[in-house]
Amino acid sequence: MKKIVFSFLVIGLLSSLTYSKGKDKKTFIEKVEANKPVKVFFNYNTEIIDKSHEKKLKQADKNAKTDCRSTLPSGFYSSTIKDGIISHLNSGLELEGAFVEGDISSVPKDGLKMGGLNLSSLEDGFYAVFYVDGDYTRFLSKKEVEGKTVFEYKNNLQIMSKLFFYEVVDHKMKAYGSRTGLVLGLVSSSSLVTSNLENTEYMQINFPASALLDSYTQKSFSNVDDFTRKKLKKHKKVISKR
Repeated sequence: MKKIVFSFLVIGLLSSLTYSKGKDKKTFIEKVEANKPVKVFFNYNTEIIDKSHEKKLKQADKNAKTDCRSTLPSGFYSSTIKDGIISHLNSGLELEGAFVEGDISSVPKDGLKMGGLNLSSLEDGFYAVFYVDGDYTRFLSKKEVEGKTVFEYKNNLQIMSKLFFYEVVDHKMKAYGSRTGLVLGLVSSSSLVTSNLENTEYMQINFPASALLDSYTQKSFSNVDDFTRKKLKKHKKVISKR
């Protein structure tokens, strides 16, 4: 009988510890507070390219590059964007000065990692990466017209920014939250259909990246606001139940 009672006491103690551990898990806001100032590294791909085309070329030659490429306008990673992202993070989470811009020159780039940076050389802590990338699409499709097969290309431009969070422990980099990042400024031009594979000049003339900048900026900020609103609401809910 004593053994049975003892067993129940042990089980109860373990359950209590497990519950306590789960209950004491830090919220996102507590994670930020414990590591502030949290550095935000603003990274970007300097070129807009046809990624699909380049991927196909590399299957035959790993050094091959698509000739459909142009420069990403600096407005997509300007001080207006940087200051705005940091300001919206701090105000939305009600944490003044918690997020600051990090010196990207101190961090090596790594195209194999989400966000394009290798943070493992940094000291232990919590970090964020804001990444901007552009992509030309020249998608080949076919359809039947009066019994004949017709090929056509659907062309457009897409620019997207994402926000990633990482923890660095003992020089090991681990994603916090979504590994694929939080989509912020996803914008696309209207598609145009052509019968031929168009070149860079055509893409630049018909899909000017600058025309998407205002929409990109607004979406980047509003989606950060949505993110912080949810995190703040969850934080307050967790705290109220402790």
